[in-house]
Amino acid sequence: MIDLEFLRHIHTYRLTTPEIAANLFGLSVDESNEILAALREKGLVASADLNGSDPYFFLQHKAAQVLRVEKVDAGPINGTAKVQAYASACFCCGGKRFRPLMDARVFRTSFPELYRPGAKINYYTEGAKLGLIRVDTRENTNGDVFRLIERAGRDVHKRTQPIKSKKERKQDSLPEFRDLVKRGQFVVTVLTAFEHKAKRIRFELDQMQDRNRLYHLHRNISRNNTKARSREEADAAKMVFEQWHKNDRVELPTKS
Repeated sequence: MIDLEFLRHIHTYRLTTPEIAANLFGLSVDESNEILAALREKGLVASADLNGSDPYFFLQHKAAQVLRVEKVDAGPINGTAKVQAYASACFCCGGKRFRPLMDARVFRTSFPELYRPGAKINYYTEGAKLGLIRVDTRENTNGDVFRLIERAGRDVHKRTQPIKSKKERKQDSLPEFRDLVKRGQFVVTVLTAFEHKAKRIRFELDQMQDRNRLYHLHRNISRNNTKARSREEADAAKMVFEQWHKNDRVELPTKS
């Protein structure tokens, strides 16, 4: 049933729009609107303002019974959470390629060796690759570009380096993640709505020809941080950046 598929889609991404759902299910926008309107009449979904002119749809508590789950993330989404959910839905379902976003149940089934209870799941798959989504929610260019690159380095480092202190989350650092990175099957995808920032990120990555440059970038950024970055962290980030270039995987879609 298409109604059930719509509910599952919204349950995974927390929201949808008529355009995203139409693209995902091969429907016209009018057909998508009709299905969402019918679900709203049944009290399974509701809508709220997305950007001042367009609506987005979210689940109501009643949808949990239809989906046969204990509970759902019901109600409207605000602020940064709405931006992150919308960007993820656009990237995974709004283009020519479908990239399924995984919830904890699917991630545990698909990657049991990587799953750890309590770890935040923000992964998608594309072919044999496992991707981590990071959403840019700021408009500033210069500082944010380096912050996003540094964060990607931290994302890789904490998943691939041995635990050095009890404060580090044990579920993050795993040998299996290191194997994925070495095989070029782990990517970090940064989503931004600003084309000028996407171009700047591509430019900065193109300038990183060796690990020393990336190490100094991390060290300079860290001057205002209480936690210093290591050369090993820069090395880990460089491995993923190299795979990005090798596979043309620096994907930064924009929205109009």
